[in-house]
Amino acid sequence: MMIKQEGNAMMDISYTAASESTTITRDSLSGSWILDKNRGNWSMRGYLETLNVPELAIQANEKGETELDTIHTIKFSPSCSSSSSSSVIKSEEGDGTCDQKFKEVEQQQEKVTIIKRSRVNNDLVVELILGEEKVDYLKPDDRPKKQLATTDDAVGKTHLKIVSSLLTVNGTMANVTDTKTLVQEATKSDGKESSSASSSSSSMMIQELTILNPETNKTHITTRYFKPCDDPTPLSSASSPLLPETVTSK
Repeated sequence: MMIKQEGNAMMDISYTAASESTTITRDSLSGSWILDKNRGNWSMRGYLETLNVPELAIQANEKGETELDTIHTIKFSPSCSSSSSSSVIKSEEGDGTCDQKFKEVEQQQEKVTIIKRSRVNNDLVVELILGEEKVDYLKPDDRPKKQLATTDDAVGKTHLKIVSSLLTVNGTMANVTDTKTLVQEATKSDGKESSSASSSSSSMMIQELTILNPETNKTHITTRYFKPCDDPTPLSSASSPLLPETVTSK
């Protein structure tokens, strides 16, 4: 947590995070998750290099991620959408002919909302319906940007995969697969795993980010680890990202 000194008062300018000394267990991906910078190679350098982002911008991104925490907030919720379905009904005359009837049917679907906060993303909001491809058309040539969210655990929500296309700095489209998985890790005491009689676990979200740039045929996989945290306070909309919008979706 970042603290700023003002006179004799201490002012919190970051967010209220869950205590690191407290074991937190979650049974789904729902909630806020903070990047664990003490584990793995969390830098986005390889990802950005695959997108042909200039070196100075990559260095600025690394500096920014070091100074400000990266937080992903995930929410699952029902989403009602109307779709047109058809049913074939026999005519009253009984002559064997069929009348095609169309009616609006309310379908209950699951929506996932992800709020991404980092020095690159200022509370970027992504909303997708599970199993339904979303297509946006990018200016100036109406190039399609596609996103599809799926899960291997529709009940427990311990897995989420988003496959999307992303506009690179050079104007080409890259393919990105963002997989988030919930895992439970046994807590350790004095460097040893706790005994089975008194064992406890803490939750961890593992993000595997795979990017492919078809223009250069380069691919890169970034694996990052996130810990549970409290929901952050919304950032000011006046903040500006370090990188162009085309490469700031993660």
